[in-house]
Amino acid sequence: AGASAVYFRKKPRDLNLEEASLLAGILPAPEHLSPYRNPKGCLRARASVLRRMLACGYITDGEFDQVASKKQLPRSMLTQGGGLLDGGRETQGGGGPAAIGVPFRAPYFVAEVLYQLRGLFTDGEVLHRGGLQVHTTVDLALQEHAERILQEDGARMRLGEDSAGG
Repeated sequence: AGASAVYFRKKPRDLNLEEASLLAGILPAPEHLSPYRNPKGCLRARASVLRRMLACGYITDGEFDQVASKKQLPRSMLTQGGGLLDGGRETQGGGGPAAIGVPFRAPYFVAEVLYQLRGLFTDGEVLHRGGLQVHTTVDLALQEHAERILQEDGARMRLGEDSAGG
């Protein structure tokens, strides 16, 4: 539920095939296949999901062709900013994740926190007005270190290197 809110500002049940297959595609490696960091990889992962859905009979040839032929990220992601805060971008000044198009640091963790907060407040605008202080358990330094390791391992795997023995 958190990913659909972060990327499309929708509940999972409201996603269309294009959006749902994109999210399913990035699940195995959300940071590496992030549409903000790696749009081509994200679209390849979506295509893989669509092929599996077609092979299993979940979608028709026409549905497959309609979505697989799209070579860009879904318009709903681009026009809505894909996030829950300030059009999907952090409101901090300067560099950081917002400068490279990532909606948040640790986006899945943040998405889950925001999803839970939305359930606590009856006024949906309270998250947008600001003034809340939310303390979480995420260790951003550790998160970023883990992401670097995954990026390095992912690069080695794409080059055909065995991470266990070189």
